[in-house]
Amino acid sequence: MKKLMKATNPLEQQFSLSTINKIIAETSYLNLYDKQGQFLIYKETIKGHQGVDNVDGVQGEYNETHKIFQLKDHPEIFLKLTYRSDSYGDNLSLTTFAFVKAKEKTITVYEFE
Repeated sequence: MKKLMKATNPLEQQFSLSTINKIIAETSYLNLYDKQGQFLIYKETIKGHQGVDNVDGVQGEYNETHKIFQLKDHPEIFLKLTYRSDSYGDNLSLTTFAFVKAKEKTITVYEFE
């Protein structure tokens, strides 16, 4: 099995298992030590759900953070890593690992002037 993903439209890419394994290995040190690696470029960290204030434990609550990396050879594809904390806001663990595409959205905000 040489290819993990089969392209069904021009925007989808094919990656070998070897390439995917190298990308996964690179995420362990990227953003901690470097902003760029052989396969990835660190783009940004986005706060997701924030249910814990890091003081008191709230049963069932968590904080969530997303780290976004761009693939060097395929700039239209990004790697999104989602981390969740425990109910005290500590002990982050990786919960989701996904290849995604950027999608722009228009947001209307109504504010007082």
